[in-house]
Amino acid sequence: MSLAGVCTDETALAYARPITNVSPRPRAVSRQAMRLLFERLGGADGPSRLALVEPEDLVRRATTTLFT
Repeated sequence: MSLAGVCTDETALAYARPITNVSPRPRAVSRQAMRLLFERLGGADGPSRLALVEPEDLVRRATTTLFT
């Protein structure tokens, strides 16, 4: 059985067996949110928009096995 999580790298490494993970990139999400906020505060007017931040690649650690 393999286990993969969606969590930061720091969290994934905190377990006794490091977890394979995909990071949600909290810093990139925060930067994008602040950019959108400052656009609004600066007078940008328009409909709401969705800004996507792509997750980083899967980082394999002790909780996954490669099946061949």
